[in-house]
Amino acid sequence: MENKECQVICEGKEIATLNCSKDGFSIKFTNEGKEMCKDHCKDCC
Repeated sequence: MENKECQVICEGKEIATLNCSKDGFSIKFTNEGKEMCKDHCKDCC
């Protein structure tokens, strides 16, 4: 399984980059993303 990276968009803004791998996923939030919509990230993988 290879890593997959995707942008998480919420309310029209890119709030995070989600890195998916077989070990789980890591989230890098943008500054705006840290303040809002964290639950959206779970839907990415």
